[in-house]
Amino acid sequence: MKIKQIMRRLAIRALFLAIFLGGGHAFAVTLSPGDLVVADRSGKIIYIDRTSGSQTLIASGGHILDSIGIAITHDGDIFVADVAALGGSIIRVDPKTGNQTVVSTGGIFVNPVGIAIATNGALFVVDDFGRQVVEVDPGTGQQTLISSGGHFLNPFGIAIDAQGDLIISDVIADSVIRVNSANGLQTLVSSGGNFVDPFGIAIGPNGDLVLADANASGGPGAVIVVDPQSGTQTILSSGGSFFNPVGIAVDSTGEVFIGDANGAKVIRVDPAGSQNVLSAGGFLVDVVGVAIVPQFTTPFADFLLGRVDATFAAITGIHDEIKVRGEFTLGPTNDGIDFLGEEIEVGVGTASVLVPAGSLMAVGPKYEFVGVIGGVGIEMQFQKIGADRYKFKVHADGVDLTDTSNPMDILLRVGNDTDTATVRLDGKLKLP
Repeated sequence: MKIKQIMRRLAIRALFLAIFLGGGHAFAVTLSPGDLVVADRSGKIIYIDRTSGSQTLIASGGHILDSIGIAITHDGDIFVADVAALGGSIIRVDPKTGNQTVVSTGGIFVNPVGIAIATNGALFVVDDFGRQVVEVDPGTGQQTLISSGGHFLNPFGIAIDAQGDLIISDVIADSVIRVNSANGLQTLVSSGGNFVDPFGIAIGPNGDLVLADANASGGPGAVIVVDPQSGTQTILSSGGSFFNPVGIAVDSTGEVFIGDANGAKVIRVDPAGSQNVLSAGGFLVDVVGVAIVPQFTTPFADFLLGRVDATFAAITGIHDEIKVRGEFTLGPTNDGIDFLGEEIEVGVGTASVLVPAGSLMAVGPKYEFVGVIGGVGIEMQFQKIGADRYKFKVHADGVDLTDTSNPMDILLRVGNDTDTATVRLDGKLKLP
């Protein structure tokens, strides 16, 4: 089926469903790294349990009318690109309450369909009818045109790679386009080949580009992997349960999650290409947007620091207590890490814990330190959990959290390799 026919049919059906099925109901959901959330064009945002496939409605109705693109921050805030709300808007949804806030609307938007979040929190929005990419300040809603025209004919999906470049899929140009987020310069990455209608795009854990093509492989659609350097295309999975694969997300293990629009289902595809239907029916009617709560950040230094949780017991300044745990993945510029031979620093807001080189001990598969440094009681543990991936936890008692604010920066440094992540605490931070 041609792309114009697909878009026309989806638009008509979405309008009907928004009018007759919209609700305004919501259930509280606390999102964690790796959780799966979808946007359905019937006017719903839905949490999907990755184990059971059960569905929980996060938000419906209100400003959510025809949401296509969806992205989630590390602290669980949901942002959607809705083509019908106020003539085209970016909306923030609080998963804990279902409350909706219009972040940006009007301006240079024509038909915002795709959205991605940069490491600094900036929103990048693809506008298909406007043939443009727009940056949106999540705090003020200010819009800035990044790139337009050029290779764009019908840009749809967007992802952000490890270098901060914007990777765009174009369903009419049958192509993938790289956009420099600083100057808007466009570069063609891949075109033609297996592409028929490449809609959604995501970045795999190894940096490969992964696309959902609604009509590849003779009509049932396919998941296509693209080498970001050479542009070489490889079909990962096709046919099977696919009917109209449009939305896509990839987790940190390489599992792919597909929103099948006309099939009203979410399909899991493993790294070998095997499919299984994770969830179908229920609230799902026309699911086109798929997002996973980030499990690590995009690299900008030597680590990919992510999945950070922190709790605090702030009492009287120097008697404060910190507990931090998280994961990190080595980035492309690291020079190797040595837990036994390098000093380790963990910073939380204004507080910092420094453990000298040679202080940790190997205990089975873990590296551990327990002791007192400068009057601060410290428990620290690191463990490898995959290729270049590690988890860690730190407990420090007797630090000073004076002047620490919320949100705050969490810093991890091993030797000269370091990264930071911004963490927002909801009801956990209590300062004197």
